[in-house]
Amino acid sequence: MHAIARELDELIGQLEPDAAIALERRIRGLIERAEARSDSDEGEDANGFPPGYFENVVGSLEGQPFDYPSDPPPDPVATW
Repeated sequence: MHAIARELDELIGQLEPDAAIALERRIRGLIERAEARSDSDEGEDANGFPPGYFENVVGSLEGQPFDYPSDPPPDPVATW
């Protein structure tokens, strides 16, 4: 057994049941993501992004308000 697995097993044994369940779910989710990532043959571009990343992102904020709020009034300054 690897050291990380041993540490994780000990930690889960020390936690409250609800916290142990939540931690195990998170770890299982990470394992699933890692497996899905290793199974994909897509690779990465020169900058480390998946192919098509920016094509999917462009326009994702379309229709969202992008107005800056007005500046607040300046803080009062004491008079001399």
